[in-house]
Amino acid sequence: MSLDQCLQDMCKKDSLLNYSTMVELSGLSALESRRFKEAWASVPTEQKLRIILRLVEMAENNPELHFTAVFEVSLRDENPEVRMNAISGLWEEEHRSIIPSLIDILVNDPSLQVRAKAATALGTFASLAQDGKLVLRDCELIMSSLMDALEDQEESDEIRRCALESVAPFDSLRIREYMKWAYDSADIEWKCSSLLAMGRTGQPEWAAYVIKEIDNPESVVRYWAANACGALGEGESVALLVPLLEDEDVEVRLEAVNALGNIGGPLAKRALNICMQSGDLALEDASREALEIIVSMEDPLAFESGL
Repeated sequence: MSLDQCLQDMCKKDSLLNYSTMVELSGLSALESRRFKEAWASVPTEQKLRIILRLVEMAENNPELHFTAVFEVSLRDENPEVRMNAISGLWEEEHRSIIPSLIDILVNDPSLQVRAKAATALGTFASLAQDGKLVLRDCELIMSSLMDALEDQEESDEIRRCALESVAPFDSLRIREYMKWAYDSADIEWKCSSLLAMGRTGQPEWAAYVIKEIDNPESVVRYWAANACGALGEGESVALLVPLLEDEDVEVRLEAVNALGNIGGPLAKRALNICMQSGDLALEDASREALEIIVSMEDPLAFESGL
């Protein structure tokens, strides 16, 4: 299958989107990207959605496939669903070239949902900034764009919450004030966003806030509390996370497993080994993966050698 044939097939409304066809769109050169862009304009919207969703799935299952050029072109599509799924395709993309596009979408896109998606996607780069992997100019641009959205009182709450979650790794005094404000809010969605943001700071000072919510009566709050505990990696939270392995909400149980895998330690391993015998296939699979993470943290060489 050649790229030319792939471009011809994707323009056909009822063409089959098989793997061998779609793989031709991986790793496009600059010239090939221009050819794709020209062909993409003739593809029916429903077909575009099928293609984008298929490419996102393929990229998730095979890290050697790179459809960045396709997703970047799709960011300018007329259909908001196409644009939103294109952002999903760029979720783990770490090249700074897409930062201006995401910021432009955050500020100017006509769809609230697409703008919120862009705000969330910028969180990847905020985390890179926290790890010292971005130049100062990019850091300042990302932080100022997200803070503008967060501090705009006329902006939608959805976008403001996404901005808070994404800007959290910068961990400035102003951001901390917003996290505390959101945490104290009577709005449960703001509280959940604050917990996610606290975890993303990586700062142990937030552990007390997060741990307090592990037994919150609302399952969605317990879920994000477990998530934040795992992100912060505080060993003191392990004993409090263990009861969540029997939570009434399956999503909370699974997130508690993930958190224990990220934190590690003897108690976490014992609890996860017990979960391996629970009879709950989803819980058993998640526990197995969590235990593998712990082993890899404790002894990377042993894990890589399969010992």
